[in-house]
Formats: sequence, C-alpha cells, structure tokens
Amino acid sequence: MVKKMFIFKLCVICLLNLFSVQIVFAYTQNGNALYFNQDEEAAGAFNVADGTTLNLYGVGNNKVLWNDNSGFASNIGGTLNLYDILFALVNTNGINIGLNGAINAANSSLILSSLRINSNDFFNNNFKFYSESGDLGKIVNNGTINGAQLVALIGHAIENNGAVMANVGKIAIGAAGTGSNVTLTMDAQGQIGIIISDPLLIENIGEEALFKNTGNIIADGGQVVISAQAAKESYIQAVNNTGVIRARSLQNNNGAISIVGKGGNIEVGQINGTNVSIASDGKILEGAFGSLLTAEDLLILDAEAGIGDSQLGRAIDFDAVNIKVIDNSAESIYLAESPNDRTQTVDITSNNSQGIIDVFMQSGNRIKILDSNVISRITLLNGEKLSYQTSDGNISFADDIGHAGLNVSLDALNGALNTFDYKVTGNDVTLNGALGVTANTDAGILSAKADAGDVNITEDNQVRLKDINASGDINIHTGGLTEIDNVVSAQDINISTSDELRDANNSSLVSAVNGTITLQADKGIGASGMGNAVEVAGKNLVINDNTGNDINIIEAQ
Repeated sequence: MVKKMFIFKLCVICLLNLFSVQIVFAYTQNGNALYFNQDEEAAGAFNVADGTTLNLYGVGNNKVLWNDNSGFASNIGGTLNLYDILFALVNTNGINIGLNGAINAANSSLILSSLRINSNDFFNNNFKFYSESGDLGKIVNNGTINGAQLVALIGHAIENNGAVMANVGKIAIGAAGTGSNVTLTMDAQGQIGIIISDPLLIENIGEEALFKNTGNIIADGGQVVISAQAAKESYIQAVNNTGVIRARSLQNNNGAISIVGKGGNIEVGQINGTNVSIASDGKILEGAFGSLLTAEDLLILDAEAGIGDSQLGRAIDFDAVNIKVIDNSAESIYLAESPNDRTQTVDITSNNSQGIIDVFMQSGNRIKILDSNVISRITLLNGEKLSYQTSDGNISFADDIGHAGLNVSLDALNGALNTFDYKVTGNDVTLNGALGVTANTDAGILSAKADAGDVNITEDNQVRLKDINASGDINIHTGGLTEIDNVVSAQDINISTSDELRDANNSSLVSAVNGTITLQADKGIGASGMGNAVEVAGKNLVINDNTGNDINIIEAQ
C-alpha cells in the first residue's frame, strides 16, 4: 500500500479518465480502491468507465468534495462503491449515469450536483448550492443508485430513468432552473428539506420539465423530498412523473414523500408513501400513463390552478386513509377513490366559486368531508353513508349529491346550508345549517336543524319529517305521502303536500308556540281510520283543504 500526495496529469487506469486535468489530492491507493482518512477536496475530471469498478473508502463518514472542472460532463458507466463516506461530486457541465452504471453507497451519503458549492460551506455542513450564468448542466440517471443514508441530486434539471433507492434513508431532489440557489437542510430529528431561493429563469436549457421521472425512486421507511422550482410558467411542467415514487412504512419506520413544484404543473404517476404531500403553484395533473396516489395515512394535495382535468375526464386517482385537498383557484378539482375503498376522511378547503369540484368515492360509509366553502359534486359509487361537515362558512351545491339508499349528513356548523335547485338524494338525509337550511331533497327520512335561521325544504316524493327544528320559520313542500315525526319552530310553520299529511308513529308534534301553523294537504290530514292524527301546538292554526278528504288534528297537551 502506497501513500500518495502530489500533483499529476495522467489517468488512473480504466478507473478515472482524468483527461489530463490537474488534481490536488491526498489519498491512499490500493489497486482500484482509494482511501480517505480525513475531509478532502479534489478538482479534476471524474469518470468511471464501463466495465470498471472504483471503491472509495472513508473513515467515520468524513467528507470528500470533488469538483469536476474538466469542461466535460462526468460519466459513470461502471460501478462506484462508497464506504463510510459523504461523497459529493460537483460538475456544472452535468453528471450522467449510464445504463450499466451503478453507485452503491454502503453506510455512506452521496451528493451529485450540477450547481456549485463553496468548499467552506460544504465542510461546515452548510449545503448551499448556487449557479452562475452559463451553468446549464443537468443530472441524468439511467442506471442504479443504491444509498444507505442520503442520496441527493441537485441541478438545473434532473432526469431519472433508472432506479434511486435508499430504504430507511433519505432521497432529496432539487431542480431549480438557472440562476437559483438550492439549500439542502436537515433538522434535529434528521428530516431533510430542500429550500430554493431566487427561482429565476436566466437561460432556457431546453427542458419541458425541471424534474422528470420515468424510473423508480424508493425510500421505504425513509423520506423522499422533491422540489422543482423556476420562474412562474417558465416550464410547461415543474415535475413530470410517469414512473414510481415510493416511501412506504418499513421495519416500523413510516415513509414520507414531499413534492413541491413551482413555475409549472406537476404530473403525477405512481406515488406511494405513508404520508404524501404534493404542492404546486400550477396544476396537479394525471400522468401520461395514469396516476395512483397511495398514502397509508395522509395524502395532501395543494394546488393553485386546479387538481385533475374534468374537461378531459382525467381524474387524480387516490388510495389514502385520509386525504386533504387545498385549492384556491377557479379551476376544477377532479378526484376518484380507488376500488380499495379505505378512505376515512376527505378534507377539502376551497375558495372555488366558479370551478367544478368532483369527488368520486367508492362508498361513503366512512366518509366525512370537512372544511369547504363550496362543494359542487360528490358521487358515491357504493356504500351507505356520506357525512359532510364544515365548521367555517356555508355549504352550497352546484349539482345533485348522493343517491337512493344512501344515508347523507350535511352540517354547516357556523353557516348556512343551501342546495337551491339541486337535490340531495338518500335513504336518510340530515341537513343542519346554523344560519338556515334551504334544500331540495329526495329522501326517505329527512331531518333538519337551523339554530339561527329558517328551514326551507322541497321534497318531490314520500318523506318522513323527523326532528325538523328552527329558531326561525319552517317551510316544507312535498310531492308524496308526508309523515310527521316532530317539527318544531320558534316562529311560523308551513307544511304543504300534494298527497296525504299524517302522523308518523302516534307521537308526532307540530309546534310553533309563538307563531302560526299552516297545514295544506291535497289528500287529507291525519287519516282518522288509521289513528294517524296530527298533533299541533301553536298560537294560530290554519288548515287549507278543498278536497273533501278527512282532517284529523288534535291539540297537544
């Protein structure tokens, strides 16, 4: 074994093609192995030729910064093995890993960057990368990167057509366009992050997407962070994923995926993690070969220009226990639950007053939809129950909701519930609006409550009115047999039907203690032969019946 420390101009045989570039380097060499006993900085071409193997050994994860200033891209066509080292390869002309190229980082960390870094920053754990005008290099992986601790790919544009893996480790991808700074961070809990500042487009490098993935990015039990940012609308896509991005739980370790795109849309393909967060200042769209966003716990979608494409019928498919959707645009939200049918909560926050919100659910028996100002359409493919609740704002609809046989609960706890001309269909329907309820329904059993307003209901078919309560007036019109099971108001009550009006269970009550009760039925009120008298309590009672049918009413005691 020989100790070497000198300046030289030659090639390490078939291992590093140095292209006659000067290197200042201290290491110990033994065949195809290089040993680093301390933090080191090197400059010169870095290439691993096809069919060759290079082993780099460190001590205690010491740092090695290799600046390839050869004027050519770095090419790794063979195998590069890292042991107990943090190795950073920086080349502003780009870094390519070939089809047969492989980087194995056993108990090591790897950083590949086409952005620059100050050596003092690097050795002091300040991983702030920057670019200058004319820096146009990109990172392209067509091979395999297998990491144990951290794998970071940082550049103006990044393309993965191969595999990047770091189970129970971290994968960080920062694509920033030109003229940007990218900082790789790690908090006290070991969670990584990507901060991109000054995302300006100085020169167009001819890429449609800042980050493109057609391969596999896998960190089960670990963390995947992807951030792709440039000047707004500089690129058609910030992220284009037609491959697989995965960070599922492994060995009692949860996996997390975070994807942030600015300056263009995000196209999602197959993304699978314990917790998944996707945020875009553009649209979140289905990938070219479809999409499925899977989250063992929470999926968060945050877009400023819409989610999915309702006009093209391209919904974002999801399979998540919980999903939270944030969209403040006037564009559409178009989502579809997978057939696995395991979603428990859907939380939609939107200031959308113009776009269409479509949520296709396999069933609603476990669904509670929370915190949304406007919901346009919710379609349940199967199931028995839909629960929709908002604690801030009103509930309004721009289309029908529910279907026959479905139990539906709609609660506007601090606002009004308004379906206007659109119908709520279900077996049992409960409508609660603190400031009032205005609904068109098609329900078997109907309940409604307004703590500080009126209840106005139009029902086309047979209905049972169970526990209708309002601090204001109650106005109900039905088109079928109407059974009363407690209708109580502090003001006036008006109930009319084109069929018969009668008691539901021999214990009904229509009560307007401070107001007037008006009852109108085209086929009779309280069928006397059946003991279905309607019990009333109010200051005034008005009966409208010109049909000659029975009227059977008793006063409440």
